Amino acid sequence: MEEKMHCVSLEGRKRLHITMCSEVVSFNEEEVVLNLENEQLVIAGLSLKVEEVSKSTGDVIITAEVINSIVYKKGRGKAKESIAGRLFK
Repeated sequence: MEEKMHCVSLEGRKRLHITMCSEVVSFNEEEVVLNLENEQLVIAGLSLKVEEVSKSTGDVIITAEVINSIVYKKGRGKAKESIAGRLFK
């Protein structure tokens, strides 16, 4: 089976365009976590803003005062366990 290719384009450490994103897991002003096909992408920086998300195309645009790092993590992130799930272990 052919793996779909994604693209990451960084413009001047202030604008980031990612394709083939399947999910925005979390985001705040210092970190954005995205799920790609078989891995996660963690973006760190200052004043991060998720400007645009297209569910149909998988495109995500992030702007920032400055983007400090883009890190790949193997495998997709695990969903957080519910409070009830933690209580009844």
